[in-house]
Amino acid sequence: MTAPDSRSEESSWENRSAVGFVKAFWVTLKGVLLRPSSFFESLPRPAPYWDPVLFALLGIIVGLAGTQVWAELKDWAIADTQRPYSIRMQMAAAHMELFSFSCKAAFAVAAQSVLEVLAAHLTMRWLSPHYQGLRLTWRVCFYALGATAVLWVLPMVGNALAVVWRPIVLALGFATVHRVRMDIAIAGVLSIAAIGELFKTAVSLVILYLSMGNAGGYDYLWRSLLSTL
Repeated sequence: MTAPDSRSEESSWENRSAVGFVKAFWVTLKGVLLRPSSFFESLPRPAPYWDPVLFALLGIIVGLAGTQVWAELKDWAIADTQRPYSIRMQMAAAHMELFSFSCKAAFAVAAQSVLEVLAAHLTMRWLSPHYQGLRLTWRVCFYALGATAVLWVLPMVGNALAVVWRPIVLALGFATVHRVRMDIAIAGVLSIAAIGELFKTAVSLVILYLSMGNAGGYDYLWRSLLSTL
């Protein structure tokens, strides 16, 4: 009896039409989270752009759905027995509306990731003559994003675990696909973290400005932005 070809299994997301959608997602998820170096080494080249993005969007939606399910179960578990049934149903509807909004927000997260990819690309290209190009950086960033987003489904520890594990996957992935030293890979990860913080700050300031709804909002936004630089 021959052993299964692990390389073909680990690259199954990019071959999901042959192996099946669900199996491809599951095998790829395990590969990214548990064996990132061997997973990224196994992927064929040239690296596609769309497949990693689709995986990331699905991972984010799965993670957000899991957090909403846990929130709903928690509300029902701790609900006072005297709370009217109609109020509990309204709470459930509110959670569904929040999940719908969160699914749309997944695309905003993907947009932020494009900026992060560019930051890591420029950083590692500048630091290493062995850098292998934008496509591979794109692939590592979006697979890492989608896989670690699924960790959000874990109650209580999911978010913290995702925050810790994503940079580890990124560093191992960069070092593997680009054949660079680990310190250069870590520099790429740090550039991603910096862009992520700047993006969140910019979005928060825009939301603040829009919520103020007065002529003084622009001046306040500008002063707030300068204070962050």
